[in-house]
Amino acid sequence: MHILLYISNYFIPFLILSIIICGLTAKIDVYETFITGAKNGCRTVIRLVPTLIGLMTAVGVLRASGILEAVSELLKIPAALCHIPVPVIPIILVRIVSSSAAVGLILDIFKEYGPDSLVGNMVSIMMGCTET
Repeated sequence: MHILLYISNYFIPFLILSIIICGLTAKIDVYETFITGAKNGCRTVIRLVPTLIGLMTAVGVLRASGILEAVSELLKIPAALCHIPVPVIPIILVRIVSSSAAVGLILDIFKEYGPDSLVGNMVSIMMGCTET
């Protein structure tokens, strides 16, 4: 067990050093390549932030207006036939549209029920097994 802890402490620095050494031996300007990649990553984040803000706001409005709860109540009986707890229904509905927006709902479920509860396990499995 101690050997795994020792290896895990040095794996990331070793990986970064290996990439730098491979880049230098291939005569690649490692720093310039890193800066270019960082710029592209920042551009991607800037393009995605408005969408994420919009989706999170929409989910917040749906929750505050009570629409999610009303739809959950409508789907309570069909969900019970499938053994799906009522708190999971909003996650199912929001997850169809946006996994990022569903994360906020899941964090609320973790706060209320705990991550080790049945509901917490169900939403964790949903987030881990379905990707948009």
